[in-house]
Amino acid sequence: MSDTLTENSITKILNKLPNKCFPKELPKNIFTLDLLAAKLDDYLSLWLTTKNHIEDSFKLKKPITEPIKPLTESIKSLTEPIKPLTKPIKPLTEPIKPSPNLESSNKPSETYQSSTLPPIQNFISISPTNQVNNSILSLNPSIISTYSQAPLIHTEPIYFTQPPVINKSYINPEINFENRDKNVTMKCLHGHNLEWSYKALIENFLIFKKIYVNCEVCKCKLCKPCWNCNICKYYVCEDCGRSNGFIGVKILCEKGHDLRWKCNVSTVNMRMFKQSYWTCAVCKGTGNCEVWHCSLCFYSICKKCGTSRGVNAVEMSNSCIKGHTLNLVNDKNKTCSQCQTSIKDKHYSCGICPYIICKKCYRFADLAIPQLAILSCPSSHLLRWVDYRVFRCNICRLSHREGNFTCKICNFDVCSECSDYLEYINYYCIEKFDSNYHPFQYMLVNGNKSLLPKCSRCCNIFTSSCGIFACQYCKICLCIDCFKNWNEVNYRPR
Repeated sequence: MSDTLTENSITKILNKLPNKCFPKELPKNIFTLDLLAAKLDDYLSLWLTTKNHIEDSFKLKKPITEPIKPLTESIKSLTEPIKPLTKPIKPLTEPIKPSPNLESSNKPSETYQSSTLPPIQNFISISPTNQVNNSILSLNPSIISTYSQAPLIHTEPIYFTQPPVINKSYINPEINFENRDKNVTMKCLHGHNLEWSYKALIENFLIFKKIYVNCEVCKCKLCKPCWNCNICKYYVCEDCGRSNGFIGVKILCEKGHDLRWKCNVSTVNMRMFKQSYWTCAVCKGTGNCEVWHCSLCFYSICKKCGTSRGVNAVEMSNSCIKGHTLNLVNDKNKTCSQCQTSIKDKHYSCGICPYIICKKCYRFADLAIPQLAILSCPSSHLLRWVDYRVFRCNICRLSHREGNFTCKICNFDVCSECSDYLEYINYYCIEKFDSNYHPFQYMLVNGNKSLLPKCSRCCNIFTSSCGIFACQYCKICLCIDCFKNWNEVNYRPR
């Protein structure tokens, strides 16, 4: 092939090039092979840039592939005739060896026939956990997941010294959620089944007086419904459960937001829309009591419709958190689970759960409770919702005439607006940081007025029983209004 090119030779070359990369016509100033190679190289670079952009943007499962050779050699090879195959293809003489993982298995009961799903034995063999003899069960997807389409190969369970660290954004593609065996469940370190619960955080607060719990897998703070073991107090967050192939039952609004158990929906509607009731989006019923609600979309579902969708209400109306009836007993030397005082006479107790309350606390046992334990007083008493009354909020220090959360024992009140904000930052784990990047923590202060701090911005002195946001390292304290509006803090959802 000569270096000088004619229109016919250029047309023949373009017809044999891929249509995706190169056009069928070129400018008329192309006369030599070098000019043609340079021009086609520009088209090739443009196509490669577009191809990489498409693959990165849409994350294609099958990336765009085109066999690309050096451009000058490809153009020269187009004019050369195809050489016939001189060496015959040798037949396959050696048999295909079976997988070493299947050979090393102890008792392979069945063989795998389908080509769509891998056998579980192969999936276990590539597990990153260490197989050592220990008494801690794995939370790895290879153990707690199974298939209904693929036969199980009987193997010993994997044990390891510490729970595996699971990437929260990773969902195992091998787990078939629809066809997964419903009898297979997650287990705690002692082999107990984990249950999905909206009441796990409240139950933990009533026993240990802690607002947060930590996920045993990813070690993050838990503020939402989670998987838990009531016996061992073992908790696994929703993301780690999903990574293992288990999805908890939740109620969502039309835009996919989580619905939370709210007591103040009718109060908020009265303040904003001048109507003292809510409307269920499912049955179209109305009411002014507790309801499943999305504060972003003003979407509500009543208790009955929520129960029909597999989610029980968060309530303790004359019962324990599990819904067991409280009985009057005459045991002595007991401690009240609410006010932590010593009981010397008759009290109310749950015969199944370790929940005991005195007669004074039982007077308010029929009042509604919040879903999150952050609504508590400085004495760690869970707040209860009361209807319309006149009070002064211990958080924003303003007077109100509406329903609110209160502690009848300590006379601690939180208004509807402050309770919504506290539940919001607690549920979504929103942290704010000072200039030294130290997180502000919500604290309940109770002490002498002379020893109380003052707000670092507005310089108002806090009351003897109030809630503040403070950095213990920098000795910075903020009231709730300054915490909301201070521009120097940074937002970082956990």
